[in-house]
Amino acid sequence: MENTRNIAGGLRVAPRSFPGGMGPRRARSASPASVCRPAGQTGEPAPIWMAVLQATECQAVANGEDHTVQWDYAAGRARYTNQSADIEQIQPLGVTLRRGHTLAVTWMPGDTAYTLEIYRQGSHYAA
Repeated sequence: MENTRNIAGGLRVAPRSFPGGMGPRRARSASPASVCRPAGQTGEPAPIWMAVLQATECQAVANGEDHTVQWDYAAGRARYTNQSADIEQIQPLGVTLRRGHTLAVTWMPGDTAYTLEIYRQGSHYAA
């Protein structure tokens, strides 16, 4: 688990590199208030790492108002899109999402930490 950072709830986030010179950003810990839950079910069974993510308390914080992150699991990723008009901080992951941006969380076999990616219209980069 060298070169990873432990964050709240026992999650570990590893730095990643991506093409195009977009470097990874490391997550920070915070004090969230409620449990992450999936937004809906798909035909694909969710892997064990998704259960761990759901058991981690995740909040979207904007302008002093928090709400529980509702994860959508599809295509091997847990996803959350900021549909509010405000910029949101996703805690305890320490990720900032602008309106319309999507946070995708994955765990690849053999990894020791989640991979966080932020998608916006037509592109993505490491969180």
